[in-house]
Amino acid sequence: MKNFGFILFPSMRSWAYLQVLHKLQLEPDLIVVMQNTKCPELATDIDVKWVTDSFFNPDYRLEHYMSAHKVKTQLTASESINDTELLQQLNKSGIKRWLFSGGGIIKKHLFEHGHQFLHVHPGWLPHVKGSTCFYYSLLCDQSLAASSFWMTPELDAGEALHVSHFKVNLPKERLSPGFVDQILDPWIRARCLHKTLKPGAKLLSEQQLSVQAPSSRPCYVMHPVLRALALRKTISAFNKDKESGIVEL
Repeated sequence: MKNFGFILFPSMRSWAYLQVLHKLQLEPDLIVVMQNTKCPELATDIDVKWVTDSFFNPDYRLEHYMSAHKVKTQLTASESINDTELLQQLNKSGIKRWLFSGGGIIKKHLFEHGHQFLHVHPGWLPHVKGSTCFYYSLLCDQSLAASSFWMTPELDAGEALHVSHFKVNLPKERLSPGFVDQILDPWIRARCLHKTLKPGAKLLSEQQLSVQAPSSRPCYVMHPVLRALALRKTISAFNKDKESGIVEL
């Protein structure tokens, strides 16, 4: 993808995305850096070496990317993607296509200025929508999916560009809540982003795989008890005779 900007909302998702851009040697025309005063510290139950070797480096930051790439950056005081100051910066930049990495649900008025936002949703579009579909997929059959698409004013309504499917097979000592939220979620999004942005990528409206959707209804915020059940079910399904890890289908 050429002639695009990156709206960087400081989070593990953004750090994973930066590593994708570096690996593909992609340089946005502009990186707009938002604020995230609620960005959590890395969970203490995460094995940093294993995560770095198997998924992505959780300690990678913008300065690491900038040490290898000469890209213009702008700071903003905005913590919300819908903040007026941020919109003014986007309009002033002259850039129309943006890689979105969080900061809230984009409201309709942002689309009225001709901007396009590339988003990676942690679910199988158009079948699985909602904010916690990640956990519903684990609860259903220990699978995961991520879909890249150009956003529309309607939530999770854009046509999928690429859909990546994954199967989880990890033991209890690896599949901690911290790992799931801070590493696994960003990683499946980053894998899908890589498949979307790599040169020669064949973008499809839908991957034809035999994977069961967890629900025909939007998967809204899951109760903590159900989250714990989803993890327990995924852990109990671990098969030591099969390849351990997150297998991309």
